[in-house]
Amino acid sequence: MLCVCLIAGCLSDDHDRSRALEPRDLWFEASHQSPFIGSLRADDVDLAGVASISYEIRPKPGALARPVSVSYAQDALRNRGIFDKATGSFSLPVFGLYADYANTVSLHVRYEGGLETRFDIPAATAVLPESLGAAANSIVRLPVSAARRPSFDYFYLKYLDSPVVYDIDGEMRWANLVPATAHSILLVDNHFLAASTEGNTVYRLQLEGGISEFSLTGGNMVIENFHHNVTPGKAGIIITPSGEVDGVYKYEAFVSEIEPNGRVIRDWDIGEIFSRHMRDNGDDPSNFVRDGVDWLHINEAAYDPHDDSLV
Repeated sequence: MLCVCLIAGCLSDDHDRSRALEPRDLWFEASHQSPFIGSLRADDVDLAGVASISYEIRPKPGALARPVSVSYAQDALRNRGIFDKATGSFSLPVFGLYADYANTVSLHVRYEGGLETRFDIPAATAVLPESLGAAANSIVRLPVSAARRPSFDYFYLKYLDSPVVYDIDGEMRWANLVPATAHSILLVDNHFLAASTEGNTVYRLQLEGGISEFSLTGGNMVIENFHHNVTPGKAGIIITPSGEVDGVYKYEAFVSEIEPNGRVIRDWDIGEIFSRHMRDNGDDPSNFVRDGVDWLHINEAAYDPHDDSLV
C-alpha cells in the first residue's frame, strides 16, 4: 500500500466560496509524462472544514494485490499546492493507475465534524510508451493465488529509462521516464532516486510525477558517473560514483554517503583503505590495487547497523 501522510493543520480561513466538493465538479486529467499518473481536477470549490482527502484505485477484476491507497491531510492539501484557496482550484495527484485502461478512482473526503463523502471518478489512461516495451514484456512465472501470495503487494525493478513498479498480479503500476540513463535506483520518502550513468547528476522522481535533480557536493571526487546500486546509509544515502581523486581515476572502487540534498557526509576510497592495510602488514598492494582499471568492481555497498560497518 502506498501512502502519503502529513500532519494535519488548518486548511483555510473563512472565505466566500459557496460550493463544497461534489462529483459533478471533478474530472480526470491524464499526465503527458506517464500513463500511470494523472490528477483529479476541479474549479471554484470550497474545501473549508475538510480534514483529509484520500483516494483508492479500484483493482482489476480478479486482482489479488491490495488497491493503491493514498491519503492527504489538511496541511498536505495546502502546502503541496493541491488546493488554491485564492482561486478555488483543486488538483489532486493520482498515481498507480493501470495503463491503457478505464480506471475508477474512488475519492473519500472526510470533514472535521465527522461527515464523510465518497464518490467514483472515471480515469482512462494512455498506452505504454515504446521506451518501456522491455519492462512490459516481463514474465510472471509463478502466479499468485489466494492460497499463495507474498506478504507485499508491490515491488519495483530498475530499467535504464525508469524504475518500474509492478503489483503481484504482474501489472505495471508506475514508471516515470528519467531525462538521462540512470540505473542506480532507490525508493525513499515517497520518491525514487535515480543516479545518472553520465555525469554528476541524481534525479528525484516523485511518485506524483514531478522530477528534480541535484549533484554531489563537498566530496573528494570529481565525479564522472554513478554505477550499480543506491542503498540506505547510517545518516544518509550510500551511493557509488566513479571519477578522479587528486588526478587519479577511481573506477568502481569508491563509496560516498550523502545527505538528501547531495552534500557528501563521508567518502571511502576503497583502494586507499586496502593499500594502507596491506602496507601496514608488510605487503605490497601495487599488484592488487590498480587505480584506473576495474580491479574491484563494487556491485553494492550497504550499511550494517548491527556492527556499524560498511559492507
